[in-house]
Amino acid sequence: MDEVADDIYSNWYNAIYNDAFGGSINLAIYYAQTENSANLETIKSNDALIQNLYKSVRETSLSAEIKSVMNAYAEYYELVVNVSGSFQTYSKSKETLKKTTRLRTKKLGVGNLKQKPARAFLARAGFILLKLNRSAFGTETKFPFL
Repeated sequence: MDEVADDIYSNWYNAIYNDAFGGSINLAIYYAQTENSANLETIKSNDALIQNLYKSVRETSLSAEIKSVMNAYAEYYELVVNVSGSFQTYSKSKETLKKTTRLRTKKLGVGNLKQKPARAFLARAGFILLKLNRSAFGTETKFPFL
């Protein structure tokens, strides 16, 4: 999701400050989404998987922690897939949600892996979340805390 969010931000910025895309914000966002169409399809298909996994673990001893991860993920997903608002709001939200999703996912994993719900959720949904949010832990696609 980071790559798509960053491309939307970059195109939007260039439309405003460098008169790229004829100064059209809509065109700038359209091009970013078009250039990332494969990524967006992957994000959308993985979202269905993540939601199903969440349903299977949301009523467990770690429901609050897992819900926290899912709330951050859901907000970031909406920002990336359904672009709206002002450039200032988008850019601030993008960085905040990137960090929040990363930190909450990491927090769930650290110290909770001995509990079955956390292991089940992180082993499946966490891997997908990290693939969607690669910059969360650098370019690695594995959990650095496992």
